[in-house]
Amino acid sequence: MFESFYVHNVQIERTTKTTDTTKYPPVTTTNVSLTSLQAFMDTPATSEAVQYHQRNIKLTRFLYYPYGAADIRKTDIILFEGERYEVTGKPENQGGQNQVMRLPLNQL
Repeated sequence: MFESFYVHNVQIERTTKTTDTTKYPPVTTTNVSLTSLQAFMDTPATSEAVQYHQRNIKLTRFLYYPYGAADIRKTDIILFEGERYEVTGKPENQGGQNQVMRLPLNQL
C-alpha cells in the first residue's frame, strides 16, 4: 500500500564491540555493519522542530519506514545522501496501525 511512499534508500550503520578476555591483555574488536532500508526522509514542520527544541532534543529529519522492516537502535547511525544522522528518540508507531514507523533524527 505504501510502497511508492518509501522512495529513499538509507543505510543503517551499527557499531558493535567485542572483547576477547581469553587473551592478555584483553583484545577489543570493533565491527561496523551496514543494512539497507527503503524509507522516506522528511524535514519536520517548524512546529514539530519547536516542540522537540522545547524538550532539549535536536531534530533535523524524520525517518519513515514500514512497520517491522528494521530494528533501529539509539546507538545506530542513519546514512542518507552523504550525511550522517543520529537517532534522537524512540521509533513511533504512527496511529497505532502497525503500518508506518516514524523516527526522529539529528544531523551530525
